[in-house]
Amino acid sequence: MMPVTDQQFAELEGRVTALEQAQNDNTQSLRWLIKTLAQVQKTVDHHSTVLDDHTKVLDDHTNRLNRVETRLGRVETRLDGVETRLDRVEKKLDDHVRTFPAIVADTMREVLKERGQ
Repeated sequence: MMPVTDQQFAELEGRVTALEQAQNDNTQSLRWLIKTLAQVQKTVDHHSTVLDDHTKVLDDHTNRLNRVETRLGRVETRLDGVETRLDRVEKKLDDHVRTFPAIVADTMREVLKERGQ
């Protein structure tokens, strides 16, 4: 093997120094990246928790809305029945209003007949 000259040694030493600096830069970059990823993971975890909470609230509201809609359906059914009954009452009242003059006239004739007039 041939002996290494001072110039070659200095050149190798410079290259080693450059490699060490590059490794140090890479190490610093990796540390920064790890720290950033940890912060991102913490944020993701927080958002997942918030999303879970909101999903539970939404599910609760959906269930409550379903119950209200079911009850409203029952109320509407009962109201339809009341409306039908009211229609029958209105018809009876209309019939009575239409027949009332004849009833009064018949009654008056009977009264007058009883009095002998």
